[in-house]
Amino acid sequence: MKVFLSHSSMNKSNVKAIIKYMPKQILTWLDETNLIWGSNLDETFESVIKTEIDYVIVFISGSRKDNVWVLKELTWAIEKECELGRCIVLPVIMPNVTSDPYIEYPELANKKFITLDNYEETGFKSCAEKITTQLLALIINDLDNVHKPKKENVSKTVTQANSFIEDLCNAIYKIVFKHREGNPISVEELFTQVNDVLTNKLSKEEFGPLLNQVCGILGGIYYDGFELYLTEEHALWKKNIEPKNKFAIAHAASRHIKSGANIYIDAGSTMTKLVEIICKRIESKTLNNLKITVASTEHAGKLCDACAALGYDQFSSPISLYIPGGRVRPNTKAIVGIDSEDEIKRITDSIGKFDIAFIGANGAKEGEGIFTHANEEAVTKCAAKNCAKLVYYCFDDSKCGIVLGGKLADFGEENVKCIINENKENEEYLAIANNHEEIIEVVKPGK
Repeated sequence: MKVFLSHSSMNKSNVKAIIKYMPKQILTWLDETNLIWGSNLDETFESVIKTEIDYVIVFISGSRKDNVWVLKELTWAIEKECELGRCIVLPVIMPNVTSDPYIEYPELANKKFITLDNYEETGFKSCAEKITTQLLALIINDLDNVHKPKKENVSKTVTQANSFIEDLCNAIYKIVFKHREGNPISVEELFTQVNDVLTNKLSKEEFGPLLNQVCGILGGIYYDGFELYLTEEHALWKKNIEPKNKFAIAHAASRHIKSGANIYIDAGSTMTKLVEIICKRIESKTLNNLKITVASTEHAGKLCDACAALGYDQFSSPISLYIPGGRVRPNTKAIVGIDSEDEIKRITDSIGKFDIAFIGANGAKEGEGIFTHANEEAVTKCAAKNCAKLVYYCFDDSKCGIVLGGKLADFGEENVKCIINENKENEEYLAIANNHEEIIEVVKPGK
């Protein structure tokens, strides 16, 4: 077994101290012992990681900007991991990491890590033992998967058909997403764009009947046989729309949350990403003493699960969690009701005004303002805004240029800010970003 050790130069002596306590059967690849004089560094490291090694141990230390080579090696290792379909990237957190590693390195957001507790011999030995134990567990797991007989599904044809229908639905959602009643898309144009996305192309004769069938399960889309447009966004499929941009926006929003804060988090897919980041920070114990009010049953469940997984109870929990009373909308999992405003005010009367309210928007247009759908959720969003000292409206650039029935705010309102991903090819985005630089926080797409 060969293991690549990815580390910054400042940690070389520490990494070598850990290797000293690892079994000789684990062959380690270090640049100072394995790199040939005059080698092209990028080409050599990438080739070694992608063709010669079994696992990559990534030693995380300091800030992201201080780990240029580690980030390169991590990128190559993740590419190989995706290709193999099994875990090969193993992060080790060094003692000098003061920021949340899950936020500093989103590439590792879903990975378990082990820690080097201190820069002493006891720490090096303990870390080496943990690495050896975890490597053994991974090898056993990989061998089990190799020897397990692959079970065929009862009906491979049905499975493939279901997969194709799912791909078709996702393609239709992404294409129709930007179309509203004022700018519907024709069936002919939809057919052309769908075939540009799908691997298995459809004929016009096939597309018509299939569209009629899938429209029965496509919630929130108007279709009359001639044209389509979005009437409402739904929780189950919204997560597939611009996921990288949503994460970038949520990541930026999370930076405004400090321990001791009193915050409100709206329902919606971008807010789901924000809640997931908060859960990671709870697990890494970089957030505490938070008051969080959520308007979604999904978000409440995620936060409760994160605390329960660490053994917290109502007395030891790092967060106090509040939800307004009301009814749950099954398509968005949002809590709504005719008394939404009273319910949110009841909470803030008890715990104080929200320091920050993070609210999702479904439309924004220069000169017009910030919007959402004209439904019960609009009442809840406006109520949260009225009970907050500062409001961050979070939306991706696909919402720019869209005007809807529920107006949330004007760009010039006091204590209103926005977080949006950059897209210099979107003229509607540029109109907003260029005219409101003082309140717009722009994040790079997919970062």
